[in-house]
Amino acid sequence: MMNPYDDTYVFTDDDVRSMLQQELKQYEETHRDITPVERRQLRKWVSSGNSVNDNPSAICGEDGCLMDFITACRFDYERSLDFFNRLNLKHSTDLTTRRRRRAAVNRIMSELTNIRNAEQRCLDNTPENFQGNESFELGEIAVETLDEILELLNQVY
Repeated sequence: MMNPYDDTYVFTDDDVRSMLQQELKQYEETHRDITPVERRQLRKWVSSGNSVNDNPSAICGEDGCLMDFITACRFDYERSLDFFNRLNLKHSTDLTTRRRRRAAVNRIMSELTNIRNAEQRCLDNTPENFQGNESFELGEIAVETLDEILELLNQVY
């Protein structure tokens, strides 16, 4: 048996999976404020072979270091929320501007709905033996994210 602390030791896939699961367990124990949706997305991310300390968008904090997965997801969510709040559709005093914005939002929502539905159809038609791969899991995250964006647009509108 080889010593994993030896410089010549080559980590197996099982070693990596075990380390990632241990890292996930420690992260979940120390970050008790994770929502159920965040937890599900984090577990999918880690099960795809990624660290909790990485994120799919390679978003870095002010210190230049990568944000962990949950922090990056929350950052993205807040950025999206800020963007939609800046549309300020509910408080526009100019009726023409408000109508144009609503029409623009309706077009955006229609397009996002079409994209979301197309992605969901792809997921629904994926053979079972491909449903555990990274591409499939990213597709699931995309559908969930589009659902959240559409919900935000409905709240703002």
